Amino acid sequence: MNNTTKNLMFEISKASPIFLLLVAALSFVCIMIFKVDYYAHIYNVRFSYWVAAVVGFVIALIAEGGRFALMVASVEDVRQGKGFRAFLGFIASLGLIGYDIYISFNLGAIWDSSNDVYTNVIIFLVVIGGVLELRLCLLMSKSTKNTPEEKKKDQVLTGSAKNALPFLHNFGLKQNSNLNTKDTASSAT
Repeated sequence: MNNTTKNLMFEISKASPIFLLLVAALSFVCIMIFKVDYYAHIYNVRFSYWVAAVVGFVIALIAEGGRFALMVASVEDVRQGKGFRAFLGFIASLGLIGYDIYISFNLGAIWDSSNDVYTNVIIFLVVIGGVLELRLCLLMSKSTKNTPEEKKKDQVLTGSAKNALPFLHNFGLKQNSNLNTKDTASSAT
């Protein structure tokens, strides 16, 4: 591979966490749409169709929003090196995945009991969301070691100016590792 291709692949790979997150979110939205129909069908016996649809939307939003929140929290736990918390979050996600698969059989039977196509599509969306969640956690696990960027952020947050102000060269100022933040700010004026 030539340098241009390598550079392009490197730049694309830097955006892979965003792609994984977006595709997982899309799978959750699709599942949510199917759940709205499922719950509207179930609660239509008790309520009017529109009330049943609103109730179905709220339940689906809670379930899939919870799954998305668990995914984001698990990824952050992995990134911070808190593996046990990430593991517990992923176990909770597996529980929601199991429930979604259970619902997919019921929903597929409602739509067409003689054909498994609907069930299979919903199961695929449920499973792909879980696989993307796991892959995102694995991808972010390499970030548990402090990268230079994280060290710089930590130094800025703690007030240390040592290597924390790389933009000073834009103002013709040199960084001095012995300066604290106040000295750097006063020397910039």
